[in-house]
Amino acid sequence: MTPDQLDLLKALAFLYLRHGQNRRALTLILLASKHAPEDIGVLRTLAYAFIANNAPDEALDVIERLEMLDFADDADRTRRLLKARALLHAGRRVEARKVFRQFVEQRRMEVDSSSVAADNGLVTSEPSLQAADSASQRAARLP
Repeated sequence: MTPDQLDLLKALAFLYLRHGQNRRALTLILLASKHAPEDIGVLRTLAYAFIANNAPDEALDVIERLEMLDFADDADRTRRLLKARALLHAGRRVEARKVFRQFVEQRRMEVDSSSVAADNGLVTSEPSLQAADSASQRAARLP
């Protein structure tokens, strides 16, 4: 499979997911994962497709593979959100809440560090801080 064909499968799977065609998306992204088993974008979309198809255990397996392959800081945020969602769908609310709170705390630290830049006149981060606070409050209300 060429890189262009792989990109097309990823894009189509993502579009199908966005428009509620979850089984079609899963079929396409599974095909892509057979040809590119270590492609980070394919694995992220595959985890999302498993969650959308009510297969959280399979999603958690994919997320575990992602944890071994992708070490970028922004990837950690994405994995935490995917993992929290998969855990929630698996009925593991306590674990889901813990992972989501880790995400919120990581996001808060990023916002705090960007606030230092804002104090120096480089950026403003008030909306981001409010979003992190709002997310934290929603997490606290989870059953």
